[in-house]
Amino acid sequence: MAKWRICVDLDSAREEADDLESRTIEAKDEDEAMKKAAKIIKEEMYGGPYYNLSEYPDYEESEFTDDDGNPISEDEQARADGEADRLRKGEDD
Repeated sequence: MAKWRICVDLDSAREEADDLESRTIEAKDEDEAMKKAAKIIKEEMYGGPYYNLSEYPDYEESEFTDDDGNPISEDEQARADGEADRLRKGEDD
């Protein structure tokens, strides 16, 4: 049976929040302001979903992990090691 992982897109949620927080709504009362805010959110199609699914690789007790402790392949670790070496040497892409 395949394993799946939920991937959360925090960047999109943050961009939407930044945009909404930058706006000012003029209204006679809170109810009118809430209606106007809901209209903006609907028109901009804000509200997610901010996630998707990706198949979780079966690395079976991989000795390599990413910064968050998730298992990664030997190839992914080799790429990360190469990038770290380039950064240490001060090389650009």
